[in-house]
Amino acid sequence: MNLARRTLVMGAAAAACATAVIAPTSHGSLPQLPMETVADAQPGHAIEDFVHPDADKIKEEKGITLKRGDGRIILAECGSSAGLMEVWSRKNDKVCFRITGTSGYLTMEIPAVFAVKGSADHAADITLTTPDSKKVEVEVGKDTWTPVGESTDPQAREHLLVEIGVGQDRPTPPKLSGDADRPWLARVTVNKPGYEGGRSCSGALIDRTWVLTAASCLTENPSRPLRTAAAPTLDATATFAGQPPVKINYLIPRSDRDVLLARLATPVTGINPATLAGSVSADGTTLLAAGFGRTATEWVPSSPHHSTVTQKGDAATTLELTGGRICKGDAGGPVLDGNGRITAVQSRADHPGCFGQSGQSADAIAARTDNISGWLKSSTFSGKAAFGLDEGAGARRMSGGVAEEFVAQLGGGAELGVAGRTGTALRLNGTSSYAATAGPVVDTTKSFSVSAWVKLDNKDRNYTFLSQAGNRASGFQLYYSKTYDKWVFNRHTKDTDDTTIARSVSADAAQAGTWTHLAGVYDSATKKVQLFVNGKPQTAADFTTPWRADGGLQIGRLHFQGAWQENTRGLVDEVRTIQSVAAPADVAAIADGGLPTHLQELASFPLDEESGSARVSGGHGAGPVATLAGSGAQLGVVGKVGTALRLNGTSAYAATAGPVVDTTKSFSVSAWVKLDNKDRNYTFLSQAGNRASGFQLYYSKTYDKWVFNRHTKDTDDTTIARSVSADAAQAGTWTHLAGVYDSATKKVQLFVNGKPQTAADFTTPWRAGSTLQIGRLFYQGVWQEHFAGAIDNVRIWDRSIEAEELANEGIQITG
Repeated sequence: MNLARRTLVMGAAAAACATAVIAPTSHGSLPQLPMETVADAQPGHAIEDFVHPDADKIKEEKGITLKRGDGRIILAECGSSAGLMEVWSRKNDKVCFRITGTSGYLTMEIPAVFAVKGSADHAADITLTTPDSKKVEVEVGKDTWTPVGESTDPQAREHLLVEIGVGQDRPTPPKLSGDADRPWLARVTVNKPGYEGGRSCSGALIDRTWVLTAASCLTENPSRPLRTAAAPTLDATATFAGQPPVKINYLIPRSDRDVLLARLATPVTGINPATLAGSVSADGTTLLAAGFGRTATEWVPSSPHHSTVTQKGDAATTLELTGGRICKGDAGGPVLDGNGRITAVQSRADHPGCFGQSGQSADAIAARTDNISGWLKSSTFSGKAAFGLDEGAGARRMSGGVAEEFVAQLGGGAELGVAGRTGTALRLNGTSSYAATAGPVVDTTKSFSVSAWVKLDNKDRNYTFLSQAGNRASGFQLYYSKTYDKWVFNRHTKDTDDTTIARSVSADAAQAGTWTHLAGVYDSATKKVQLFVNGKPQTAADFTTPWRADGGLQIGRLHFQGAWQENTRGLVDEVRTIQSVAAPADVAAIADGGLPTHLQELASFPLDEESGSARVSGGHGAGPVATLAGSGAQLGVVGKVGTALRLNGTSAYAATAGPVVDTTKSFSVSAWVKLDNKDRNYTFLSQAGNRASGFQLYYSKTYDKWVFNRHTKDTDDTTIARSVSADAAQAGTWTHLAGVYDSATKKVQLFVNGKPQTAADFTTPWRAGSTLQIGRLFYQGVWQEHFAGAIDNVRIWDRSIEAEELANEGIQITG
């Protein structure tokens, strides 16, 4: 009789005396999944790859290979509890597994398997392979002995158990339990856990439809993160405690650090998003790292963990941390300051104390988020302007645009503190020195302008003053050309080594030893590049193939054919970058040290830092700005998101200097509003014309409802097209209102708390060329209907938007 069949017949007696396989309880030597080269001194990405913990140790000690799993079928000590799944092997005796969920998956290699007993609560599907590599699939009933492998093979051949699956026809993700202090923590899951390509990380809800996480988690190869925004190529979800998984449908990576914004297909309700820090903590500060990664005893825990870490150092894009326990699965999880605000995102670690990890170092790397608040806000909002109204009490101006701080690091012997055109300047040695930002400053696919004061030491060769790098070429170059002996502003037509070049060249020869103001302008409307020398326009050149250069802004060198070259020898001062076209009068004003208010400046580098400084500040970009007016306008009151603007209903309002939207085209506006009362009409948002307004979002006393309207003409006798709410308006309650004008359908439509109301026809659009108003209306040539109450998170789009975009309440950044 075959030994395997005889052993099966012995049944329970054999089971009782079989030697148990003991599950590992100490931390083993399972190596990290290799992500980088051996030369990389950084620890690996803290991503859960679902490789079985302590697999090498288990193979060495037990002779079985455990490969990948979703963490819900776990090796267990036989006899440690009742109801375990038992696998009988002629070579390994009995191997037991605990099944912890309604579904689970594990791959392995256990040789010479002849019988399997299902667990007390779960049936299973197992897969074995024969010596000729054929697969055999067997159903195993719960708490039932099933002969398999050589027990059922007519030739009594040895079979290898390669897979156990429970409930895989209807896999159920485990329900996560939460952290009362951090309910916005998320587990980010990519592909199918336990299967090839499956992985998980952590994240944080920072807006109802956006999760902040690690870019390395949501790319095919974590060592090669995404560079551009796109829909995910991988199946990805985010899960919050007590809620089902939410599909991720769009990714916006940060090109200079391991940070990514993941957009959710449906808004998350019932959870207040996290708050982000607006400044870095001091080195030596105790911080807190949280996530859904491994713990000391659990492979894939269903609840988050946290540990205290110490900030060891900070660079432009990263924090160095030490201490604590950051494990596989924690990548993307937040690093929090003492006020519970997110200051960084966990990226790399190989800490001791993590289940099944080798634990080679107490240090870890996190990607900074405190200095990219502008990018976070602008990335989660793709509209024209966003007034968060979070300025403090006493402020009189409110920013409606990107406010990111740009910093350029010095390299190669660059020297600050020398006498400049204004104040001090940056000296560059012509061989190795430069200054560069970590990421792009201008969007080279759109109109932009750049300028600088320069002073050449000599004219021995080409010298580049400003450029922005791509992969192989540069998106623009402002420089001296030895060939022409002239100043040049150029654009490479493509990001390749064989690119052609569009040049605007100065009429006169360049001068060394003299301060010269140079400006380069790209106009996307006219498709022209143009150089200005000391405020004077030079002959423009055609440029019809804009492309996005997503490398850093370079002061003093060029990236071309994949190499850094043409380092400047001389002085550079007063560098300015503007995301719009600078007209000749504007360039002349900039050369004189001014900045016309209508220009959208991104960064301005005065280069006045002291000698010995390692980096220079480009300040904060300015977008649309609204100014408060009237004594009854008060910022700093409690808002829907952060703080809000309170208006007194008689004289207070806020207004921009000019129009924000083109009312002849599609546009959308929204705000959170809270009425003090319903005594009369109150206007929340409008944009003025000569006698009427181009739109009005308001409360109507007549209807006792919310309304979005458009005046049909800019006259006192205009008629009005209205989209009116179905339900009565409520005072004393925060309500989200949005108005959308679609030029294609010729409709105006109101949304109340994200729900569409009945649209109205509007067929006569006209341009309201005056200012955006927050809190009042211009009608029949008179300012009226001043709002009494609080308003928060005003947003404006230059297109008609879908309902899902209205879900964004705005990222809260403080400190």
